[in-house]
Amino acid sequence: MPSFLNMPDQSVARQIALKKLPCLPLEIVNHPSFLMLGNEYLNFVCTGIFGIFIWIQIFVLVAKTVNFVFQTKSQSQQTAQLQREFLLAVCIQIAFPFVVVVIPACYILSTTYTNNFDMAFTNFSLIMINSHGLFSTIIMLLIHKPYRTETLKILGFKIFRKSNKLAVAQKSASVTHN
Repeated sequence: MPSFLNMPDQSVARQIALKKLPCLPLEIVNHPSFLMLGNEYLNFVCTGIFGIFIWIQIFVLVAKTVNFVFQTKSQSQQTAQLQREFLLAVCIQIAFPFVVVVIPACYILSTTYTNNFDMAFTNFSLIMINSHGLFSTIIMLLIHKPYRTETLKILGFKIFRKSNKLAVAQKSASVTHN
């Protein structure tokens, strides 16, 4: 929010855009969109403080969760093993899309701060950030067996389905009298 309190006039922001990116077409610069230029340092500081705050929360919550899962002794060995496997699956499910978003976002933030723009890397970063939903869905299907099984069943892949049929054999009881 603080970056919005120190917004330059849009005509000044358009001049800054032309100064920083002289090859930018005039249609883009003169478009009636909102340009947030002129206070990059404040944006960088606010984003950094917010990032530190979030990382502290993540570290504390993950440490408490791992401690709880690995230190709880009042459950069966099988339940503890299932909880550990589920924790690992959830960590992978969160970490992979998180990396897919954070690395490109850090690149975009660093280009804003250093004024070193590369349109190809910026476009690739935005594509990666926008495809995080696809990546998280793929990871969820690969990690969690019930989701994978049902998805394959819906798509019609019968090879991967387990048969729920039970084989019942009747044993005839023969009684012999002597």
